[in-house]
Order: sequence, then C-alpha cells, then structure tokens
Amino acid sequence: MDSVAQFDYTIEDAGIDYQMLLYVRHTERYPYQNMWLFVDNGIYQDTIEFYLADDRGQWLGDKKHGLMEMPILLEEQIHYPDTGTYRLTVQHGMRDSLLRGVADVGLEIVKSK
Repeated sequence: MDSVAQFDYTIEDAGIDYQMLLYVRHTERYPYQNMWLFVDNGIYQDTIEFYLADDRGQWLGDKKHGLMEMPILLEEQIHYPDTGTYRLTVQHGMRDSLLRGVADVGLEIVKSK
C-alpha cells in the first residue's frame, strides 16, 4: 500500500486519441476476487475496481508462465494536450498493506481506433 508504481511514457502526437491499458499479473495466491486501484497521470485520475475472478472463483484473464494477466482498460480515448513525457502512478486501494500473489503491473499506451 505504501509503494506506488510509476510509469513514464512519451506522447509524440498530441493530435490523436490514445487508449490506456493497465495489466495486472498475479499468481493463484492472490486471496481476493477483485482489486481497487488509484490511478493518476495528471490528466486522468480515478479510483477503479475490477475483477480478477468470477463468482465461482475461476481466474479471469490469460494464464502465462504460471501467472494470470488481466488487462484493464483505463481510458478508451484519452487526448493529451501536448507532446512530451507523462507519468502514470498506480497504487492499490485494498485493506491489506501487502498484497500476496501480485507479481507486477504493466502499462500499454496505444493509438485509439
């Protein structure tokens, strides 16, 4: 809970919209069905909840190399006012200070379709 993941990324074309995707990778040791995150990049700021397992406890997402990878669409069309470097911060909002089973988080910024 006291650790904040930071991602620096560069926007080279401010004239188009982008999609922002966050990937959460976890093992079967993750004890909950859902997860809360606080995300902020200076333009986009939100508290999000998403599910890593269904109602029967089956993991959602793709299983790769013993990890489950869950893509979360943070923003479908985000417009950046200027080119340059931006920073996204991600912090979990769960009650436990240490989340067992969470391996890492990744970020992907792609042009909107």
